[in-house]
Amino acid sequence: MERAARRVFGLEKGLMKMPPSEPPDGIFVTWGLLQWFIAGLGGIVLALGAFIWRIGVRLGAFQTEFDAMQADVQSRRDRLEDKIDALEQSDRALERAVAELPDKIMTRINGGFDNIHRRIDGLLSRVPTRE
Repeated sequence: MERAARRVFGLEKGLMKMPPSEPPDGIFVTWGLLQWFIAGLGGIVLALGAFIWRIGVRLGAFQTEFDAMQADVQSRRDRLEDKIDALEQSDRALERAVAELPDKIMTRINGGFDNIHRRIDGLLSRVPTRE
């Protein structure tokens, strides 16, 4: 049985013997060039596919990093806008205080003059007169 299998599969004496195939004249050269061209084209296509795949993976990582940076920039922008709003409110309050300052100063000065005037009138009313 083993001998029959060896004969069927061509394994005489442990070596596989392939029958020689000889194409007709002229076809062998053309077929070899065609095989070379197909193999070269396949290699180029596979290399380009691998290159595009790597670019896609890198772009995916870049997109993830970019989204994280964009979220960070947006949060910083929001915090800065909050600080700007607080500064604008304090600036408006300061402007109101500066606008009210002259009135407050004049009120205090006038109140002081009125007080001094009343005290002087009180003192003068106590001073004896020649009459």
